[in-house]
Amino acid sequence: MEEILTQLSTNRQIILAGDFNVSFNTLDVNTSKLCDLLASFGLERTIFEPTRGDSCLDNVFLSSAMELCGSQVCDIGISDHKGQLVKFLGCETTGFTQNKKMYRPVTQRGLFMLHSRLSEISWDFITVDSTSGEQKFSHFMDILQEAYTYSFPKKTYVVRSDQGNNISWFNTELRAMREHLRFLRELKGQYGFVSDQYYKNYKNLYRNKIRKAKINANDNLVKSSSNPAKTIWDIINKKRGKSNKCPGSSDLSPDDFNNFFCNIAGNIVNHIPDVHLDPVNNIDFLVPPPLFSFSEVTFNEVRDVIDNLKNKNSKDIFGFNLKIVKCIKNIILIPLTRLINICLRENIFPTVLKRASVTPIFKNGNVDSPENYRPISLLPVISKIFEKCMALRLVTFFEENELFSQYQFGFRQGKSTVMGVLNLISSIIDAFHGGGYNTVLFCDLSKAFDCVSHDILLKKLLAYNFSYDSIKLIESYLSNRTQVVRCDGVTSAERSVNIGVPQGSILGQILFLIYINDLPLNNNIANFTLFADDTTVSHTANSFERSMAQSLAAQDEAELWFCSNKLLLNKDKTKRMVFSMRSLPGDSDLVGEAKFLGVTLDPRLQWGLHIDSVAGKATKGIYVLRSLSSCVSVEILRMAYFAICHSHISYAILAWGHSSGIHRLFALQRRAVRVVSRLGYRDDCRDTFVKLGILTVPCLYIFENLLFVKRNSNYVTHGDVHEHNTRHKNNLVPPYWRLRRCQDGPGYWAVKFFIVLPDGLKSLPFKDFKGQIKKILINNSFYTFEEFLRHKF
Repeated sequence: MEEILTQLSTNRQIILAGDFNVSFNTLDVNTSKLCDLLASFGLERTIFEPTRGDSCLDNVFLSSAMELCGSQVCDIGISDHKGQLVKFLGCETTGFTQNKKMYRPVTQRGLFMLHSRLSEISWDFITVDSTSGEQKFSHFMDILQEAYTYSFPKKTYVVRSDQGNNISWFNTELRAMREHLRFLRELKGQYGFVSDQYYKNYKNLYRNKIRKAKINANDNLVKSSSNPAKTIWDIINKKRGKSNKCPGSSDLSPDDFNNFFCNIAGNIVNHIPDVHLDPVNNIDFLVPPPLFSFSEVTFNEVRDVIDNLKNKNSKDIFGFNLKIVKCIKNIILIPLTRLINICLRENIFPTVLKRASVTPIFKNGNVDSPENYRPISLLPVISKIFEKCMALRLVTFFEENELFSQYQFGFRQGKSTVMGVLNLISSIIDAFHGGGYNTVLFCDLSKAFDCVSHDILLKKLLAYNFSYDSIKLIESYLSNRTQVVRCDGVTSAERSVNIGVPQGSILGQILFLIYINDLPLNNNIANFTLFADDTTVSHTANSFERSMAQSLAAQDEAELWFCSNKLLLNKDKTKRMVFSMRSLPGDSDLVGEAKFLGVTLDPRLQWGLHIDSVAGKATKGIYVLRSLSSCVSVEILRMAYFAICHSHISYAILAWGHSSGIHRLFALQRRAVRVVSRLGYRDDCRDTFVKLGILTVPCLYIFENLLFVKRNSNYVTHGDVHEHNTRHKNNLVPPYWRLRRCQDGPGYWAVKFFIVLPDGLKSLPFKDFKGQIKKILINNSFYTFEEFLRHKF
């Protein structure tokens, strides 16, 4: 079947139907293999009901471009198998619309003019004592915007709805070949002067030339792009027809969106019950931290902040983006640094920088319901520079004085979502080892960032020993903010935002961490894992009843804390799940799966559900790679593979990489690599992994485990256990787990892999160790863990 599907053009729409003789509603290995294969060719399953007895043996698969209207199973009375009725509209249409838009293109000539115009500006107004920092900053932004408007004049352009990147690939040679092919067709059809074989050969030559022209054009587009990753995603999204635009016209105006976005947080807070609990009571120290105040910035610091901010093409409310700011960095560095220091001395955050431009992005559902849109907020670029300088000081103060909760893994250097997942899994494995029950509450907070109370936040800063001036500056940063909504070239009226921390900001993330930092202090009967507003509360006990009782008590304590801090726990989306190797009593309140930080968990950490999720993403990625293979080179395909396949397969592999499902994902990875390198579906691809510089799935797991050991120094060696002078006394001792399921978690196999390394490699500094290990794994392309353990280094 794979060979047949490979021969078909990726542009063809396929319907595949029949009695497949596998049970689709089970976790059978053959079912998974079949569904993975079909999904990698863009074929989606439509039947989920039983078709013979209790089993679903018959199915209909449609190409993803076909719009499904409905499917059902019906008894037709002529067989012991039921019939399947599938209704669909057909394939996606190729029609298009044309729209006129106004914009200011950022050109090299414009950048030169902007640089030249700002070079002539006198910044003496900054040193005038009679004006405030607020006025000076406003004047500074007026100068920048006037220079921007002059340098980048407005232009009108026409956009076709079906037009992606403007790629010119149809050259003079192809045009001549097309005319010659038409001429040959006429000679063959009317006069018979041309043989069928000659005509077919020339036609195939023409098609190959077109394919090469498209590949060269797309490759040149990616290589010349200032943001190659984004350009690749543009090509990918065009191939799979993905768009963030709503599927139909909406009657919502920009003002409708803005009213909804500005009122939603207030409506949530108004429904939170009042509780008699001081939100600052938990913040208490045996040794109070030193007094915090914002120090002034230096020219070098501001320059480094600008350089380290990520390049983005999206423009703020003034029309600027980071690309433009970096081009004029040397001109505005001195005046901007002086202005920031003036604001720090006067404890004000300029009002001109507190204006946000919001773009509503459609998610799904009814296009006329504003709750079905995600607001993407763009803050002024200059504001982010100022914010970054403030955030660096806040983070340094909290980290140096160890004020951040040990359970908080969000927006902190050296912390990540993966570390948050491992922290939760470690507590679950401890419960497995002790034969107990670990009950986890996965909390869902409604619009947490938007509901932050400014008064409570400022009180907490005071409890952390912030100076009066620093609190006044942060109060200025939070207050009197406004936003507009822009969509389809129309801008709403400006509205005030008086609650929450700014979305899309740098400083707002750190302020939210401080706001929620004392949550674990309120509860001494549970363990926490926090990643910003993603919160889990867990408790382990020897009996199911005790674990549940403690979890309910912990939930009450957490909910009381949320209410006192004006945050709403969304009970409809909050889940409770019990993890244990013992049998669980039936309980309607318990769920059989939960997703936390992108990882799907099941009660026994068997990882089948997570493997299904990753496999689904990988097969879609393989289908996209097949579509791309006709229009980009192997080099660009490799880059696309890392974006749409490798990233999903490698994410948090340290947690689940020793499960049996890893073989399924490794098979999908090999299929993806064959597509990238244009190999046959049965060709060996071990050497291709080496050639492309891609780690196999087993190597990915080994690599992450070895880095895990290198980062963590709290392992016991044989020399710590006994005093005998043996040759292995410096080897690490794997942690003892009585269950194999516990051994599959993080830590055990990490030591097993680390032990086989030579001593010289073990002792390398982390950066060198990482590079050497990756080189060894790529060059050897291990297909199993046993191959690595037997390898002679």
